[in-house]
Amino acid sequence: MQAQDQQQRRSFLKAAARAGLAGGLAYSSTLAQLATGMRWAEGPVYFPETVAGVGGHLLLSDIPNNRIMKYSEKDGGFSTHRGGANHANGNTRDRQGRLRSGEHSVTRRITRTERDGKISVLANSFEGKRLTAPNDIIVKSDDSVCFSNPQDQADRRRRPGCTGRLPGRPRRQAVVRLGQQGCAAGRAR
Repeated sequence: MQAQDQQQRRSFLKAAARAGLAGGLAYSSTLAQLATGMRWAEGPVYFPETVAGVGGHLLLSDIPNNRIMKYSEKDGGFSTHRGGANHANGNTRDRQGRLRSGEHSVTRRITRTERDGKISVLANSFEGKRLTAPNDIIVKSDDSVCFSNPQDQADRRRRPGCTGRLPGRPRRQAVVRLGQQGCAAGRAR
């Protein structure tokens, strides 16, 4: 069985090399630093179009600085897209081109930013309890949203030596699906 696995791996690597791939990167790929000055950059999401239809942009969260940053392809510059971003962490876009974010601050919620900038709250609780630290968000083709809801590490940092669950918080970590009928969880057993 091991010899067969090695043969399949060699075949795959040869096919990848013929396609111009090596180690997961195309030979023509390059890495380039776009910006510095963020304390904790996370949750990049690409928007291929702009309202005027010229160029695209990349949004990402700078969590400790409580802002969402924007990189413009048109001018190659970085700017603050939105300050006071409620420590947004995970970001994605839906099929309508709207930003969806998981917020870690006191809001602890999933939001959608409309094209006009208005923010709609999609979820802030599950099973009658506030979300802890929604993160790692995706939008499926049916417009349902899946996100992780890990244990709230911020409370542990504020309370040295705290190892137990804090009152009023969910007992488990979960992956949550937000559909047309509300939230449902997938749990590891």
